Order: sequence, then structure tokens, then C-alpha cells
Amino acid sequence: MPKSTSVFFCNSCGNEFAKWAGQCPACHEWNTLVETAPFLKTARTKTGQKVSLKPAESFTVKTALSSQTGYTFSTGIGEFDRVLGPGLTKGGVYLLAGQPGIGKSTLLTQLALSLQPPLSRGGGQQAGGVLYVCSEENPAQVASRITRLQGLSSQADHIQLLNTSCVENIIDALKPTISNRDLKSESCDLICIVDSIQSVSTVTNPTTPGSPSQIRDSASFLIQAAKEHSVPLIIVGHVTKDGDIAGPKMLEHMVDTVLELSGDRQHLLRLLRTVKNRFGPTDETGIFRMDGGGLNEVKDPGAILLEGRVKNAPGSCLTMIMEGTRPLTVEIQALVVASPLPIPRRIAKGISGNRLQLICA
Repeated sequence: MPKSTSVFFCNSCGNEFAKWAGQCPACHEWNTLVETAPFLKTARTKTGQKVSLKPAESFTVKTALSSQTGYTFSTGIGEFDRVLGPGLTKGGVYLLAGQPGIGKSTLLTQLALSLQPPLSRGGGQQAGGVLYVCSEENPAQVASRITRLQGLSSQADHIQLLNTSCVENIIDALKPTISNRDLKSESCDLICIVDSIQSVSTVTNPTTPGSPSQIRDSASFLIQAAKEHSVPLIIVGHVTKDGDIAGPKMLEHMVDTVLELSGDRQHLLRLLRTVKNRFGPTDETGIFRMDGGGLNEVKDPGAILLEGRVKNAPGSCLTMIMEGTRPLTVEIQALVVASPLPIPRRIAKGISGNRLQLICA
């Protein structure tokens, strides 16, 4: 009997099993096992070429600490740095997720524009820069967005647009600049942005882009390259209709930081939060305002939240809430009408209905 060439992968916990089951034996979630190709430890490409594996390296505590000179650096966007803590970390892998059209690509384009490489090669040619992998859009669309945000200026010359969906091509594009880098610089001369992880694939996995095993394998190779060469890697992730990040739950465990960009597309405010952060706090919130010029930092969110408020209006009051470590002033409105019902009905919008019942009790 031929050996099975597929395994069943749990989207919730990331474990693999030889047989399908309605309930995952590890995390006990229901209907999370999907059939996929097994992870190839000694992978080969379609041409039969064996993928080279880097030998293990050992470090003492002293040598490991000495390599962290200038380990973090500012992004140039204050609200982004507030959420991350110290800023971007060399070799750090960041996953940015959010609903379609919420502003993920716009935020990363502004981030790419704000990051200026400090190094120069002979003849004045810049070394490093930002490698923006546009696997969902063509370069003309990204360039059009850059022009809208920045205009035609030399400040965008450090951004290299790579139009590919092949993980191996992305890693190969990083290699020409790696040998000219200064890993102990207090700035960073090379950043990689992949938009998005659901649209790229590796030749070692025959499944379609966006499948659980393809996301896992592609992310694994990209993370390995980022860690090996101390390149900050920012990955865009799609979300499902339930608001969860599309793909295996393992993806969130593989990366260092999970960022979530949220907000109502009918309104202007966007909130950037950290779900997971190995390098800083997880209780900070960055606030942006979307307009024709992109996402602008909001220094005084209370002023925007109270725009158009009528002073001394009946049924209206102000209160303070904590969003992370930042206090925000918000308005609470109450509309009361007579009800013929023996038990009046209370409806809440913006807060939990059960919490409203508890307050009114």
C-alpha cells in the first residue's frame, strides 16, 4: 500500500496528524483539521535542486549581547513607535493584519518613505533601503500610492519595488545588499515588506498560495532569512470574516510581533494595537486619522472624538476611558422615551448590552 503523501493540519494549534478527525486531538477545537502537504525538512525545488540548510551556530551570552549594538531604531512615525515600544528591531518579524481597505498598505508605504538608509556605497549609490514586495499589486499601483503620499521626489529613491510571488526570489533580492551592511549601525539600512503572506508561495510546496501549509512554509523561509541576516521583516496578513488572521494559528506564533489595524471605514480614525510583542508592551495604542494624504498621527485624540459636540445638551455627558496607557475623552449619549411595556427595553451601541444592564440595575 503506498504511503500517504498528505497530512492533516490544525488551523488552530498548528499540529499535524496522519488521519482526519472532527475534533483536534491536541487543542480540542472542532472542524479545524485540513488536508495539506507535509513540511519538507530536506526540501527540493521543482528542478530537483536541494535547498541548502545552514548549520547550527552556538553563542555565549557575552557574544550574543555584543551583537545587539544599535539593535532597535525609530521608524520615524511616532504612533508606530509608541505601539512597538523601542521601534523596529533588527531581525524582528512583524505581522500586520486588518480588514480590507482599512489602510494596511497605506501605513506601510508611509513607513517605507520615513525609513532612510544611512549607508552609501562607492560613487554615492545608496546601499540597502526598503525592499517592498508587491505580490498583490503591480509596481505601477504602488508607485502611484507613493506619489500620492510623497510626490515625485528623491525621498522615495531608496524604495525598491519587487513584483514577485516567489519566496525564493524575495530571498535572492535581499542578498546583493546584505554583504554591504553594517549590523552594528544605530540605524538600519535594509527593511523588507511583504504584501502579503497569503499571496506568496515557495517552490518547495506544491499547494496553492494562501493554503495553510503554503503560508506556514513561506513564512518559515522568510523568517529564517530575516533572522539570519538581521533584516526587519514586515508581513501583511489578511483576516477572515470573523476578524481572525487568515491561515494557520501557527503563523502568529512564528512571528515576533502581531499588529492589528482596526477602525470603521465609514469614519476617519484608525487604531493600531499589538496582540503580541516580544520586544515591547502590548497595552499601547497608536491613533491615526485617514485623509487624502494618508494616515496622519493624532496627537490629541480627544479633540477629534469630541468634534461637533453640542455643549450642555440634555442626555449627553463626558467620561474618560483608557485605551492602553492613553486616557481618552469620549461622549456618552442617552435617549429616553416612555415605554408601554412592563419591562422597558434598553439598547446600547458602542458598549456591551450586559454592561448597560449592570449599570442600570
